[in-house]
Amino acid sequence: LENVILDTKGNENLYTYALRLSNNSQLKIEDGTTITGTYAMNYAPIVCYDSSVIMNGGSICHNTLHAYSIGAGAVMLAGLNQSSTFEMNGGEIYDNSNDVEGGAISTRGTRHSSSIIINGGKIHSNTARGGGAIFVTKGTLKMTNGEVYNNKAIIEGDTSGEGGGAIIIQNNSTATLTGGKIYNNYSDMSGGAIQVYANSDLTMSNMEIYNNVAETHAGAICVADLYQKDEETKSILTISNSKIYGNLARSRVSEDNHVSDPFSPGGGAIY
Repeated sequence: LENVILDTKGNENLYTYALRLSNNSQLKIEDGTTITGTYAMNYAPIVCYDSSVIMNGGSICHNTLHAYSIGAGAVMLAGLNQSSTFEMNGGEIYDNSNDVEGGAISTRGTRHSSSIIINGGKIHSNTARGGGAIFVTKGTLKMTNGEVYNNKAIIEGDTSGEGGGAIIIQNNSTATLTGGKIYNNYSDMSGGAIQVYANSDLTMSNMEIYNNVAETHAGAICVADLYQKDEETKSILTISNSKIYGNLARSRVSEDNHVSDPFSPGGGAIY
């Protein structure tokens, strides 16, 4: 798609996606293309089954997902018979929202793992209950360049979100971040930038992670297992040659109720 505007005008009667790929298809998004205005009750504006999306330019923006189970604000990957892949080399994904996990991009826990590759571009100003920008479950994330910023993991009202203002990595997933910036993200729970748990691994080098905020703990990165007291932590964080600064954990949780589990407040940078 080049110089194409795909706009469903926020029609709440459609309840569906703008594009669906399957059976080893490939979509390329180039400069001048905008995918916008999708209002869906499940899945995402772009749904990718056993296929790939390569984004070299353009934008995916102003989409709304009111999902009750799975989906993403912009692109959802699912591997039913083979892996699905989203590769971003340029362009912007911004101002998308999702009532569940993955404000912009998500992988789903299907038979085959899916991959998100960020080599450039900007992912910003997205909102979800968890993983304000990216949600990875039973998948992989690789980031070599680009910027992820101003995303939020939050639910309005009395219910807290699930953490990871920018990214959640969970459920036997791996993430390798070797370049780029993650900044100015917000979580109304833990992991202002990144949340890692449930047997998942995060390896970082040559990264900048700064000015992220968590309301409870881990202003930048939270590493834990399941949110259950006395549960053994099995996830692994490895960092080299990176800058982590200016992050804040507000620690708005009573220590009387949570003295030794992952809800305990603390960790301005890492918990």
